[in-house]
Amino acid sequence: MISSDEIKQLAGRWKRASRPLKIQDQQFGLRLAEMIEKYNRKEFERFNEPLEAAAFIILMQIVKEEGMKNEGS
Repeated sequence: MISSDEIKQLAGRWKRASRPLKIQDQQFGLRLAEMIEKYNRKEFERFNEPLEAAAFIILMQIVKEEGMKNEGS
């Protein structure tokens, strides 16, 4: 089970990793970090690996946003 502290640490590392990116790419790295920060601990309890949890949450959010775009078209 992953703790909320582990997720916060991962999001912090991703934010710091976004700083040296090109200006136009920084927003995307920060967006990924924000996606995982907004989820609560219960949603991460299914996973034992922080990176797997983060990837699942981000991919789920991307699919959700794409679905909303398609519904609006």
